[in-house]
Amino acid sequence: MNQVKRTPTSAHTVVKLSTIWMLSTSAVLSGVGVGSASAHPAEQHSQITISQQEAVRFAHQWVESAVSHQLERTEDGPDSWLFTFAPLDKADKRQKPIALRIGKTGELLEYRSDGPVDVPVKEEGIPYALAEFKAVKLVKTLFPERLGEIYQMEPQPYHTDTKKLLALGDYYTVTFGWLKNGKPIDATLEVFVNPRTGEAEYASSSHNANPPVNNQAGKGIVDPALARKVELEKKRFLLTYTEPRFAPENDQVMLVYRLIGERGAVDTYTGQWVSYEEIWRNTVKDAAQKSGDGN
Repeated sequence: MNQVKRTPTSAHTVVKLSTIWMLSTSAVLSGVGVGSASAHPAEQHSQITISQQEAVRFAHQWVESAVSHQLERTEDGPDSWLFTFAPLDKADKRQKPIALRIGKTGELLEYRSDGPVDVPVKEEGIPYALAEFKAVKLVKTLFPERLGEIYQMEPQPYHTDTKKLLALGDYYTVTFGWLKNGKPIDATLEVFVNPRTGEAEYASSSHNANPPVNNQAGKGIVDPALARKVELEKKRFLLTYTEPRFAPENDQVMLVYRLIGERGAVDTYTGQWVSYEEIWRNTVKDAAQKSGDGN
């Protein structure tokens, strides 16, 4: 049975969602179904654009409770479709509409459900461990063929503080990362769980389609020590004041040590510094030139 393990944010190795579960809750997850392998053909995440008819078929397959839902509305956007499924039985308060956003290359980008009306509400809130369980269950249901590409990330402290989330009217956020060839890519999968009902009501996945092939593939990778040396040449380790963002428990300004300097990264294959600012300037310049050529 596919199970999960959370990987620390500072780890160099990544433990996939298809390996082992954290918090010693493997017995709890033993009953979690992941659907049939053939039910999610869009998860091949090809770069080939699919038709709207194919997207509709994928949407039907993704809706686990399709036997009690029917497609009610389709919205066509430039890069995706939004499909809304309504319960067949309008009087059944146990069912709510389900919305799925599917990209034009077949990847699932968003899932939304308000949750059944008659779910017991706990004013004191559910524990974060239960929210994790519900989030993992939803991920396994939505992406059964891609569990080997998904790993769970360490939560921020404010994501696990039940009392403060309830006070702010916020949701538990359980965050997962995506892998390519076993290495993390710049993409996340977030699941939002209602702290009062324990229902996973919303999931959003950014850039989860297979990324383009790197044109540097096949070259040797530079030593991490060299990469670190290059980075430190562009930044300084300083004592600074900062005000943490998205952290309700830290409203005050804090004095911290951190790296300050140019935004960028070290190219894995060349060992050279890649400046994000320079990339942005070149992008703007190229766009302006293309616009001028068009006129």
